[in-house]
Amino acid sequence: MVPDCVLAAGVRVERDRKQVTVFLHEAISVQSLANLKDNGKIAVTLEHLPDHHAIQIKGTASRVAKANQQDIADATRFHSGFVKEIEYVGVAPRVSRRLAFLPCVAVTLRVEAIFEQTPGPKAGACIKGAR
Repeated sequence: MVPDCVLAAGVRVERDRKQVTVFLHEAISVQSLANLKDNGKIAVTLEHLPDHHAIQIKGTASRVAKANQQDIADATRFHSGFVKEIEYVGVAPRVSRRLAFLPCVAVTLRVEAIFEQTPGPKAGACIKGAR
């Protein structure tokens, strides 16, 4: 296993609110997907760019599969929102709109812990689980 970091196309909270699905671009996620096969562990950091509010979700993958139609629709919607956020903070549209996210893989994980990642005195604090 080799540590790896990739930009996801988006994240969907599942109906049970105990799982999330993250959408990973196939071409840039080869190492991450290999790591998931090795031990199933995954950490996902989510950030609201304008104010840098961030959390990290840690868990174990329960499903890794080629994205279905609903996954692609969700990934497309999330990607569109991401493009707007990075343009808001100064990334030129000619760059932001070229970011590829398809084809993607849907990785569903059972959330085991959530950590505060917003810069400041509470960064790293456990919000839920793994205390």
